[in-house]
Amino acid sequence: MPSSLTSSQISSLHEVLAPEAVYIVCPLYRSRILTRGPNCDTLLHESTATRKACAVNLVVHRTNERYPGDLELCIRHEVSVILTSKGAPEDVFRQIHDYGGVAFHDIASRRHAEKALEAGADGLIAVCGGAGGHCGTLNPFALLNEVRAITDKPIVLGGSLSTGRDIVAALAMGADLAYMGTRFIPVRESLASEDYRSALFGATAKDVLFTTALDGFPANFLVPSIEAAGLDLDEVKATPPGAHTAARSIGLAQGALEQAIAYSKERIQFRRPIADFQAIRFKIANMAAEVEAARQLNYSVCAKIDTGVSCAKEAAMVKYYAAEMSERVCSDALQVLAGAGYTTDYPVERYWRDARLTKIFEGTSEIMLKIVSDELLGKPSRRD
Repeated sequence: MPSSLTSSQISSLHEVLAPEAVYIVCPLYRSRILTRGPNCDTLLHESTATRKACAVNLVVHRTNERYPGDLELCIRHEVSVILTSKGAPEDVFRQIHDYGGVAFHDIASRRHAEKALEAGADGLIAVCGGAGGHCGTLNPFALLNEVRAITDKPIVLGGSLSTGRDIVAALAMGADLAYMGTRFIPVRESLASEDYRSALFGATAKDVLFTTALDGFPANFLVPSIEAAGLDLDEVKATPPGAHTAARSIGLAQGALEQAIAYSKERIQFRRPIADFQAIRFKIANMAAEVEAARQLNYSVCAKIDTGVSCAKEAAMVKYYAAEMSERVCSDALQVLAGAGYTTDYPVERYWRDARLTKIFEGTSEIMLKIVSDELLGKPSRRD
């Protein structure tokens, strides 16, 4: 771990960050950490001039229009630590390492951690349930224990941390650092509006809403801010996390399909690859058709989400169809691989287990059907 990260706290702010807030907060808590904000260039110039270590939060995703420019800026200033999120950017890690920088990556599950470590992350940020903005869903005890079992690299714990007691608890659990940001939003030097600061001061745990309805990614939002934006809270709550979960289902099915295709070309029976037999060929063709149908339906739903069109019914449809399809396709892939598919020598058994879960979490298939039927037929009549 770099010597600049010996503090037990990293303050992470985003668009509300102002240089003045960083200058005040970081010396106070001895963490010397900066984050990406509207004044990223100013902050980096100040950091370079004062020779202080700094870190920049970089969303490495195509939806972030500032990503290429911010990355180039960080490389030019040789930022000590870069905090990345959304994806496991092996190429970005390599560019950071080329000038001697360190990369910490956001993770919300053990699988995310494994991918980030494989890509070359120097440390992990365990984003647990309760974190502000885009976040995970796992209990910090569960996630931290799982991640610590696979790496001895530095781990930062984030999610509902706001006091010194929370920091002590995070360190006792095995984290090397604690991740805190919301606590600093109300400071006078931040760019947050007075209304938002007041909402934070008056908010309790019940005022935090976890949803994928607003931008397709699981995130926590403050209820007063949703209402202040003119959104119908009941509609937001009723919008199922269809497209996000459907994408997971489709990805699992695609992986299983690719494994089945590859194995069918390698497995020899009667001196021929089993891909030559019509039963296998038709099964794989049907699997491919189902995956593509789900993908196109999800593209349609995502297009409606992007344009702000209400699509609770369609989101429920794609969540239902993709989850059911994923289990069928993964099961068919397992059948193609036969006994080999049931072993851990191939990832198909994992795909099938994960696909089965998509029919349950974030709204069961039965709940999705209820949403669709209520939209089409109206609520069922009540009998006295």
